[in-house]
Parts: sequence; structure tokens; C-alpha cells
Amino acid sequence: MRVGRYCYVACAASLALLYFVQRKFCPGIGTSIWSGYQNSFPPVDFSFSEEPDLKQVEKKTSRTGRLDTTLKNDVIRRCRNDQRQQSSISGLEGLQKRILYKHLLVSDRFKFIYCYVPKVACSNWKKTYLLMHGSIKSISEVPHLDHKQGFKRLSDYSEDEIQLRLNTYFKFAFVRHPLERALSAYRNKFAEIESFYSKVGKNIVEKYHPGNVTEKYHGKIPGDDVSYEDFLRYVSDYKNPLYLDEHFMPTHLLCQPCAIKYDFIGTYENINDQSETILRKVGVQDDVHFPVQQGWYKPTSSNYVHYYHSLLQAKVVDNFYRSYRDDFELFGFGQLNVTYKQ
Repeated sequence: MRVGRYCYVACAASLALLYFVQRKFCPGIGTSIWSGYQNSFPPVDFSFSEEPDLKQVEKKTSRTGRLDTTLKNDVIRRCRNDQRQQSSISGLEGLQKRILYKHLLVSDRFKFIYCYVPKVACSNWKKTYLLMHGSIKSISEVPHLDHKQGFKRLSDYSEDEIQLRLNTYFKFAFVRHPLERALSAYRNKFAEIESFYSKVGKNIVEKYHPGNVTEKYHGKIPGDDVSYEDFLRYVSDYKNPLYLDEHFMPTHLLCQPCAIKYDFIGTYENINDQSETILRKVGVQDDVHFPVQQGWYKPTSSNYVHYYHSLLQAKVVDNFYRSYRDDFELFGFGQLNVTYKQ
């Protein structure tokens, strides 16, 4: 800022000297040239105050954007109209409260509470959390995140401390279309993590194909050949979704959006921009940013979503919708634009 002002002063002094020489020695020449210069330069500010340029501050602020609270307001309205939902934490049962508190990450330094939802970029948010608190020096240090270490959860506080933070901290969450989230969990858990599909996958196969001798196993480990359709049947038929794995548990059970008055609810589709805005809003240092997707990562794109769901029978999707009805309705998700098998 100061260097720029010195440059302005130097330019103005040079032009003043040029004008003096022209008027002194060549009064009839260059009048039009000088007029052009004079009109092209703004008035020079000779004050050297260290006060910030307010226009520049406004430009920087506008680049971060404002958080769109439309979804949050819609959720509040839907909660009021749904008598089945608990309107306060005090109305939650013990298990419901334990699940909620486990998924609420707290930053006392930046005064926010973040409800993490698996398969909604929560690993990136957790890495950002570690970075902003100085637990790591860069995101690249954490190729494999330990999801249990380095985080403060709401369950770590006393009841009085919990209420204080819920009443005063900035609370936010991100949501994703239930079927897209389910597909992302399926592709991750049943294609990449052997310890998972060797246990859960095996149970799914035994439940939906018991003693079917006509189906021969062709994989390496029993359970790694679970179809997406069988997976959706499994999570839809689960008697008590509170006992589902967190990667499949309905979002409303993880974050309880009717019991917690969130200040912002964002979407997976806009999570990069919205996360950057949140980071600046809560005062996180400017060199901390939400991670850019790595080149090697293969996300569950719209092409994957369309392909996998076009293979499903409509009744399987209908059953899933009934089981995840609250996620669809509270967050305003509609049907996918896919033609299912009849």
C-alpha cells in the first residue's frame, strides 16, 4: 500500500516538472497532451495513514461470499410441521443423544460446532480442523486420517458446558442426497475395505441368499461380492437404524436438525465454496483452506449414480425411500432422474 503511494507521488512530481518546463520554455506546445494526462490520473492522496483501504476490504469480503440460509430455514419450518421430530435435546433418548454428541466436533478456539456426516466430505473437514488447530502443518501430512484422535466432541463436556456452547457457538452441518450418499458408502466399504465386507458383507449375502447353491462365489473373500441392490435392501430393512453403521445411518439421526438449531446447513454439491466462507466467518487464519479434491480420487459422480441406480428395481428404491423418509423430507431431496427396472 505504502509503496504504491510513493509511486503515485513520483509520477505526479514528474508530470508537474514536465508541465513547468513546457509552460516555461514551450508555452505553445503540448497543451492537448497535458490535458490528456491530467484527465487520466485520479487525484493523488498524500496522506500516509496506515488505515486500510475500505474498498479493498469490501472486495476481499465479497469474494468469500455470504452463507445462503435457505436450506436451514426450510429445515426449521419442516421440523415445526412434523410432530414426530424432537424439538429439543431434552426430548432425545439416551442412545440418540450419545450418537448426536459423538458427531458434534467442537472448536473452542474458533467457537464453532460441526456435525460430521460420513460420506459428505467429513474427512476433508476433519483434516481442516486439525490444520486450523495446529495439530498438523499441512493436509498432505494426513493421507490416512485417524478419525478418533485429535478432535474435541460435545460428549467431552459437562452438561452445563454443552449448553453454553450450543447457545453461543456457530453450528453447521452438510447434507447429501440419501441415495448418492448410500452409493458412495457402498463403493467405499464394499470395494476397498476388506475388514468391513468380510464381516458385514458376509451377513448381507447370508441374509438375502441363504443356501442358494445355484449362486457360486467368485470373489476372494465371502462378502466382497455384495450387490448394490442387496446393500440397499439391507440398510432399508434394518429394524432400528440407530444401530446402523454411521456411514449408512440416516443423516437426521446423526445431527438431529430439529433438536439442534443450526446456524447453517450446506449441501455436498456446494461444499467447497460454502466451507471456505465458513472458515473465514469463524476467523480461521487466511492460509487455511478447505482441501481441493485430489486427482487420484474417484468420487461418486453423476455418471456412477445414474448407472448403479438404473440397475435397481423400483420397489427397492421405494423401500429405501420409506426407511430414509425423514432425510428426504427434512432436507428437501427429491427422486433421482433415473428410470428403474420394474
